[in-house]
Amino acid sequence: MQMTLGLIRERKNPPDQRAVLSPSQCTDLLHHYPSLRILVEPSEIRAFANQDYVDAGCQLTDQLSDADWLLGVKEVPVDHLHPGKTHFFFSHTYKRQPSNRDLLKACVDKGVRLIDWELLKHNHDRVIGFGVYAGLVGAYEALRGYGMKRKEFDLSPALKLGTVSELKRSLQATNTSLRAAITGSGRVASGARDMLLAAGLKEVSPEAYLSNEQAACFTVLPASAYVQRSSDGGFNKGEFYQRPDLYRNNFLRFARCTDLYLACHYWKDGSPPFFTAEDACHPDFNIQFVGDISCDIDGPVACTLRPSTADSPFYGWNPQKHQETDLLAKGSIGVLAVDNLPSQVPMDATEGFGKAFIEQVLKPHLRGEGEDMLWQASECANGSLTNKFKHLAGYMQAMDLQDYPVSQWESLILQSIQGVRDSLETLANQGDEPTFRNTVLAMEQMGHVLDQHTSVLFNANSACTTPEIQRITQAVSAP
Repeated sequence: MQMTLGLIRERKNPPDQRAVLSPSQCTDLLHHYPSLRILVEPSEIRAFANQDYVDAGCQLTDQLSDADWLLGVKEVPVDHLHPGKTHFFFSHTYKRQPSNRDLLKACVDKGVRLIDWELLKHNHDRVIGFGVYAGLVGAYEALRGYGMKRKEFDLSPALKLGTVSELKRSLQATNTSLRAAITGSGRVASGARDMLLAAGLKEVSPEAYLSNEQAACFTVLPASAYVQRSSDGGFNKGEFYQRPDLYRNNFLRFARCTDLYLACHYWKDGSPPFFTAEDACHPDFNIQFVGDISCDIDGPVACTLRPSTADSPFYGWNPQKHQETDLLAKGSIGVLAVDNLPSQVPMDATEGFGKAFIEQVLKPHLRGEGEDMLWQASECANGSLTNKFKHLAGYMQAMDLQDYPVSQWESLILQSIQGVRDSLETLANQGDEPTFRNTVLAMEQMGHVLDQHTSVLFNANSACTTPEIQRITQAVSAP
């Protein structure tokens, strides 16, 4: 299959040095697929030199109009979208992030096929991402912040070291007796675990961690360890994912014997917090430093007041006042809350991301396979939202609600309903043996779609008050 890939220049601020493919990966691809072309937009920011891509056999050019796929990492500025082309990047739009509403609208208006890396999944699992590198860098930086706050050891910034191997080598000079707890069981947590092992800490089970509160070690906590059903203290994974409001916090028993806490979990609205400001004021609360790698602002970790930056990654939190303070202030808890950690090891992150892209996306496509996965991750194409993402219409047009004629509102709402129906029909007709992934997780995803649809109705009902529009919203929202 003849195909042309285009590596775009990253333009978002702060600058990001990552790319989708490294020069060595381009060399291998061009060797094994003679009909493949790779165009590279010049960049003075990218971690790899322009000449490295030229030496790999790529064509360096500002003209990417011949590319079949345009590959980027961060959001593409509206003015640099290529009309009618297929763009891959992290758009941060499918959760209706307000800051990127205009980006999605521009993709639709320009006929762009937007494929979001975050939505590429196989059996409900993401096939590509930077999560492992977020965990690796986040754990290292949290260790650095802990050592700085406690004045126990001094590490160089990850931004200065630049590679995972250098981070691990730097940790060999430390001799710490700290105790650390990781919440989460995905790729982010696995990266954090790897870095704590490199620091010489021993991994133990949650039970062993609690039974010997003096030994230097770390533990990885699945959800079953940090929450319990409010009614009887039990736990059911499917139920927790569907109804987190039925569960209560069970994390504080670990907080009393933990020095460093690494938050690597997935958190959903309605889930119980890990700790509150009141909890942190209790005499038994022992956590000295929090590395919030998940970085949910005003979320389940009370001390995460704002995101920090790679240049200034740490701040202190005063739990008595629930306010930010100096990292070294007496009685404060240290906080790391950088939301673009993988960019601090751009070459390693690019290699890892590129490997997953080649194996999980590009090679199947070159074999004529995997198109369904690509469409499932396509938010828009050919000038409209795809069926799976019709529910984003209200979000996309949120600033223009009162300018809609009645007929357009009716079409908008009916499209949202049809998107839900299509998803339900696909689930009902899948024909696979029922499993946790294709039932509970699938229904959880369905619930997200329904939530978006409810939002569309709310926007219509609250922003447009003409009797005809009220009639439409009342009719479609009636039980």
